[in-house]
Amino acid sequence: MRLDELLHRYGDVILRQFVARLQRVSESYRRRPEHELRQAGKVSFDACLAFILRGDPAPINRFIDDLVQRRSAAGFKLEEVQEAFQLLRDIIRPIIVEHMPREEINAALELVDECANYNIRRFSGKFLARQENDTRAANLMLSAALEDLKRERASAVAANKLKDQFLANVSHELKTPLTGIIGFSKILMSMEGGDKKTKDKLRVIHEQGRSLLRMINTLLLISEINAGAIQLSRDAVDFRDLVDLAVQNIKKLKIAENHAISFIVEGDIPIVICDSEKMMEVVFELLLNSLKFSEPEAEVRLRLYRNGAQMTLEVIDEGVGIDAEEFNRIFSAFYQLDGSITRKYGGNGLGLTMIKKVIELHNGSVHVASNSGKGSTFTVSFPMLQTPA
Repeated sequence: MRLDELLHRYGDVILRQFVARLQRVSESYRRRPEHELRQAGKVSFDACLAFILRGDPAPINRFIDDLVQRRSAAGFKLEEVQEAFQLLRDIIRPIIVEHMPREEINAALELVDECANYNIRRFSGKFLARQENDTRAANLMLSAALEDLKRERASAVAANKLKDQFLANVSHELKTPLTGIIGFSKILMSMEGGDKKTKDKLRVIHEQGRSLLRMINTLLLISEINAGAIQLSRDAVDFRDLVDLAVQNIKKLKIAENHAISFIVEGDIPIVICDSEKMMEVVFELLLNSLKFSEPEAEVRLRLYRNGAQMTLEVIDEGVGIDAEEFNRIFSAFYQLDGSITRKYGGNGLGLTMIKKVIELHNGSVHVASNSGKGSTFTVSFPMLQTPA
């Protein structure tokens, strides 16, 4: 039997064995539909026949071009397709040995080997070239994306600096008239005479002015920290007295009228080195935040203690609480909880940002533990013996 007759007669047998063995030995081929493998196997086999019987490589070249694109896109490895060509050769060789005249076997086997090797060389070269092109294109796209990100980051940084500068300028301009409003309202409140309603209105003006001034000072402080222009003082501070003074100051505000505020000191508290003015603002804002989100008559508790080389202050409330997914975001500038809470309790989203930045300047940290509807505990810690930067 001639080689062409043999390969045509056993073509279907070869294809069935080819598909079955491919799916056994390769996970990638096992994921492909069987009809797709049969079709690809038929095209490959016909191309091999043209090469073996007529010495025509054109069908193989066309098949390889299509195969490179499909197999590369499907995530096949080079070795898997190489093994498929070897497998086709290994299936054909025993049929030749069994059915061809002895004197023609070696020549026929050489033709089959040459065909398999040609397939492997052509596919490997084109597959690797495609991978190189894909990698080059991906690198170009990545480089372009990185350049876009750099430009966007530079633009964002510039915009952020302009924002901080704008806030600082506006804050400075607002402080002068506000100081006058606060001062004159206090003088008018202290004057003899005048009815109670007028005094109450003056008190509202005074407190709202102080509230606005605190917000402006917070804006200025955040802007200075962001600009790297902050200068921390280095004071020897009795932190018990500092916290106690913050508690007394907060009790003067209307927001604290219906709340109990307790302050507990645990153990021996040594003198610490810190910026007393800014730490006072931290404690004041922590208290204000807890009072703001607490219901009337609810208690706010402060607990000061030494934790190894750390000074730790906890501010505990029985307020609305915070969902766990909000823990990191609440320390971002201008971030507030959902609209309904914001409308009910007010706020500008700056207090917690300022607290975090000041504590970090003291090489410390701030954390929150909370459950929605069950209150919150804010904990600030910083080294006692480390001088702030």
